[in-house]
Amino acid sequence: MGTRLYDGGIARNTTRDHALGRGPYRQLRRRSGGGFRGRLAVVPPVVIAFVVALLALAGFGAVTAFAFFASDLPSPEDLAKDPLAQSTKVYDRDGATLLYQFEVERREVISLSSIPQLVIDATIAAEDKSFWTNPGIDVFGIARAVRDDIFQRDVVSGASTITAPHFVFQVRNQLAQILGGDESAVTRGGFKVTTTLDTKKQEIAERQVRDSVESLHDKNVWNAALVSIDPKTGEILTYVGSVDYYNRDDPRVQGQYDAAGIAQRQPGSSFKMFNYVTALKKGATAATVVVDARTDFTGRADPARMSPSACGYCPENADLQYHGPVTMRQAIRESRNVPAVKFLSQYSGIEDTVQTAHDMGITANIDPNQTGLSLTLGSKEVKLVDMASAYGVLANLGVRVTPTYILKVEDSRGKVIWEHKDYEQKRVLDAGVAWLMTDILKDTTQPSRDFIFGTWTNIGRPAALKTGTTDELKDVYSVGYVPTLVTGIWMGNSNNERMSSRDFSSAMGPGVLWRDYMKEVLDGVPVTDWERPANIVQATVVSAPGAFGGYGSGLLPSSLSPFSMTEFFVRGTVPTQVDNWWVAGCPGPDGTARIALRPQERAPGNVWQKYTDQWIKGANAGSYGYGRYSWNLIGSEPCPSPSPSPSPSPSPSQGFSPSPTVKPSGTPFVVPSLTLPPFPSGRTVAPSPTRTP
Repeated sequence: MGTRLYDGGIARNTTRDHALGRGPYRQLRRRSGGGFRGRLAVVPPVVIAFVVALLALAGFGAVTAFAFFASDLPSPEDLAKDPLAQSTKVYDRDGATLLYQFEVERREVISLSSIPQLVIDATIAAEDKSFWTNPGIDVFGIARAVRDDIFQRDVVSGASTITAPHFVFQVRNQLAQILGGDESAVTRGGFKVTTTLDTKKQEIAERQVRDSVESLHDKNVWNAALVSIDPKTGEILTYVGSVDYYNRDDPRVQGQYDAAGIAQRQPGSSFKMFNYVTALKKGATAATVVVDARTDFTGRADPARMSPSACGYCPENADLQYHGPVTMRQAIRESRNVPAVKFLSQYSGIEDTVQTAHDMGITANIDPNQTGLSLTLGSKEVKLVDMASAYGVLANLGVRVTPTYILKVEDSRGKVIWEHKDYEQKRVLDAGVAWLMTDILKDTTQPSRDFIFGTWTNIGRPAALKTGTTDELKDVYSVGYVPTLVTGIWMGNSNNERMSSRDFSSAMGPGVLWRDYMKEVLDGVPVTDWERPANIVQATVVSAPGAFGGYGSGLLPSSLSPFSMTEFFVRGTVPTQVDNWWVAGCPGPDGTARIALRPQERAPGNVWQKYTDQWIKGANAGSYGYGRYSWNLIGSEPCPSPSPSPSPSPSPSQGFSPSPTVKPSGTPFVVPSLTLPPFPSGRTVAPSPTRTP
């Protein structure tokens, strides 16, 4: 008959195998004669009875043992249906590099004909010498099996060729979902899994993360994570869950804890994007202006005495500067906190902002009823992979594709049972809104448009970026993208130990790592930019141009407006009101009035006006210049009575010479040599005998 295959295993033959004709398993020839009966006759009956009793006891024990263990054994019919456990193999996106194996037993099924006879003989000899002679059970073998089951539980083993195994654990989770939640199928099914991992990019990411963290040890930075996603397909191309997976000893690292896809960390100002996107959805524009002034958003604190004990909620800007009337564009590119909170309060709303975040890919459970205005500053913990995916919506001009770790799954016979194609592409943002937010975030990577972050994050091609820093510098973030790749980076310490607050910032840490990584992985990739959607239009508004600009009214120019610039708008949101912020100022002793700026901020119940007035007083007294501004402002209070003694008017201001300033981190750097737009501190209007406050 020959040997037959039994579901990939070897079945016992009904005829004698030729291997039985040799070695210790050949049958013994039966001897002739009756010597045995003769010898048996001289054995005492007591001994014979004792032997019979022992045999009966052994037989009873064998039957009992068999019954006990057979109760848990599958029937022969079930064995025919239940395949042998086979290793599931995980490969990179090219299918060439084996990344990992999920298994309870390392087994690969092959045909019997390909097994050498020597291997067959050796296996039988090693596994069960009595295989052809026992009656079907081996009592001692069963005992050994019991012992092994007690002391050696099933262990899922694997062999990894990458030093960030966090990725394959995410693959395992997704594979289990694909298989209907059957965890055992993952380790027994013999599947071939082709993942989304780009091995070349992964090697670059691991090296860049490691080198960057090592260079920042003197800033007390010991851990980092990085995720890159193709925004058009959702494919996760690189995934670094920690700086060193095998570092279990350093509490600042805790390498086996996945900081990319499991840990939830505060994203800092990188969360502001959801606030500003929501504001754009609800009619705000890149030219919408709010006043950047120290504000208690509860309205409780006296504007002149805003101590921590007096404040209800008084957020501060990272650089402790307050720049007065700023556009959305300026507020974002300089990452100013007070304007962000004002946009959340005036335009976006907490509930709608949370909904936008969820629509774009944030999976954290954020309850709007338990969240305050600090939401926009990144007070709620999120996953890095979610942030990268959400920014990918902007890169994909408003279309969300759910992230995937797997490209294809094949069963043990090579049949494709799941493939990442025909996936859902859901529009969650208007293309114009996504493009406009991207255009604003592009400022952050261009030194000519952002003097704070541009020099740290420029990659030599159109790219958009937002950084984030949490309170007490426990987490720093950077999420940025080009049309074909979005990358998110977190840095910090796994034990929440603070990083250096004197000479370190989000731009210097994750910003620089993002820059270096993106430049290397995009080397040789054609430069592309986002095509402007049809519903994006341009208009001229009152806002100071340039990297140091951004202040103004954001309205259509009037005859008194000192400057203007071209801004982009979603069609239907272009301002229709002519600038009424630049007005005749308070008259001087000679009756002439200089042109002044009167901020007319939209605020609920005008509760912030007292804080704006306090800022105006300080600005007119010489504060809040920062080498950029020379203020002449009017608040809500009446003009003072002219002095009886005339005093000379200051000469017209033609511009400003920039001076060295200080970054939020405290590291001095020189501002690029630029001429700022003229502030009309010397322009006058015709004398007026009276003026109505």
